[in-house]
Amino acid sequence: MSPTDIDMHGNTSVHQAAASGSIKVLSCFLQIGVNVHVKNARGHTPLDLATNEETRALIQKATKTVKCNKDGSIFDFKNVRYYCEACEKFYCGKWAKRNW
Repeated sequence: MSPTDIDMHGNTSVHQAAASGSIKVLSCFLQIGVNVHVKNARGHTPLDLATNEETRALIQKATKTVKCNKDGSIFDFKNVRYYCEACEKFYCGKWAKRNW
């Protein structure tokens, strides 16, 4: 399942990572810029399905971060947040660098 795929219940990969408690997978998805506010067919967000404190805390941090750490631009459906695992902050696409 890719980060943008949706299953027959409306769950995205972010819902699946949150429900399984997989912090590493969730972190990877956040690094490539995914929507943490999306609801599944039952109206649940990934935060609603988070099964452990670590995944819950990361999703809460993402939802509470409303501006890019670098330029202060507001996050929305077009200007998504990208997570930097090294500094544990969120940036907009303009400042998100991924050198793998």
